[in-house]
Amino acid sequence: MEFNNIDNENLSLKITKNMPDMNIDDLLDYTKLVIPQIHHYFTYENKEKLKKYCNDEIITKVLEDKFTYRISKDIDNIRVGFATIKDYNEKKDIPYIKVYTSVFFFDDISNNEYNLDGYDKYWNDNWTITFEKNTENQIINKCPNCGAFMDFNNSKHMFTCEYCRNSVYYSKIDWKIVDISVNEINYNNNIHNHQTI
Repeated sequence: MEFNNIDNENLSLKITKNMPDMNIDDLLDYTKLVIPQIHHYFTYENKEKLKKYCNDEIITKVLEDKFTYRISKDIDNIRVGFATIKDYNEKKDIPYIKVYTSVFFFDDISNNEYNLDGYDKYWNDNWTITFEKNTENQIINKCPNCGAFMDFNNSKHMFTCEYCRNSVYYSKIDWKIVDISVNEINYNNNIHNHQTI
């Protein structure tokens, strides 16, 4: 499948023409929320929960190359700085959307087994995530973290767990991650003054 980079205005028009009910901002918000969640599932190799968000190929790809994707129990916090639509294509009437993101990884060394240099660390990588429109209709009613019942907040498109307060974003159009590529790796930066993130 070939993707062609085109400007955002034409890209938005192309997407809304082919999917009139598609809200691009919903997908971008979903991307920002799902990256930390799937990173946690990758860290603990929870394939059952990952299958709700990713296809089998990307699960295998990431688990076989944990270093590139910074899959480590030493990573304490992940934030997505921005997400923007990079490309759109269809194959056999199934839409695919690429989202370009900036992902920040934080490591508070105070809870690491080895503390060689005494500094907290952070990394900033750029990821391109390819989403495929998911044909399976997924209804979330149990928390993926603890299994308790989740309440739905319609205005925020968010399910929140009554017990552990975990939040899961719900999109009207379900998307599944079929590829994640790391475009640029910005290696270790030290945080000299310890700060709570």
